[in-house]
Amino acid sequence: MYGNVWEWIEDCWHENYQGAPTDGNVWREKNNGDCFGRVIRGSGWIDAPKNLRSAYRKGLATEVATYDVGFRLARDIPNPLMVASTGKEKLQFTSLKESEKVTTSEHLKGKAQITSLKGNERVTTPEHLKGKCKNVPEGTYLWILARPKFAQNYHPQSNQSDSGPISNGCNGTWEGITHLGASVRNDINRKFEILLVGTDIKGSDIMQNYLKKANRTNRWVGIGQLPEGTTIYQKLTVIRR
Repeated sequence: MYGNVWEWIEDCWHENYQGAPTDGNVWREKNNGDCFGRVIRGSGWIDAPKNLRSAYRKGLATEVATYDVGFRLARDIPNPLMVASTGKEKLQFTSLKESEKVTTSEHLKGKAQITSLKGNERVTTPEHLKGKCKNVPEGTYLWILARPKFAQNYHPQSNQSDSGPISNGCNGTWEGITHLGASVRNDINRKFEILLVGTDIKGSDIMQNYLKKANRTNRWVGIGQLPEGTTIYQKLTVIRR
């Protein structure tokens, strides 16, 4: 169920799997389920390869209609190999040996966190953020991103004159500003996600170029996905007041 388009799931959105049904039933409001948003899984054709897996999920508002979210039609058919099986066949991997070392992409080093806010806190806009960082090396660019809960696009935030990141590398403290929504009337009591992320120079350029274009055109649509290789150091859900 991965690739092509994100697949709508009947489950209501839950932040984690605590209290999830173990019998395959639909998971609705029980255990703080938010049925304003439903689960989508599997990623779509425009997403990064690392996210093309059924375990990768998001919450999305049910009234959203977009080009990379939809349904799958499926039908069970007999597997001819299983039908003809004698029960004595032995499956084995030919590409790996037992205890063989394999490679994977390296995560960005260091730690960073937001210290001026806690989850589910009520906030104003713009909100002045403060945080700590430890051993984030030069070449890792810290950014603040914001997006309405269940929305798809991320909105890079910057208070730099060149629309740049919070910092290039970090070992100590950092400060930044985030804007949460545009309309005071429509966004009061709305949930937003604030993300503190680290990315390489290519990812940082994507966000900086977006902000420069948005400032020129006054169109703040956000970016559709995080640049490849982005590390999320922290994600907080807050409520506009």
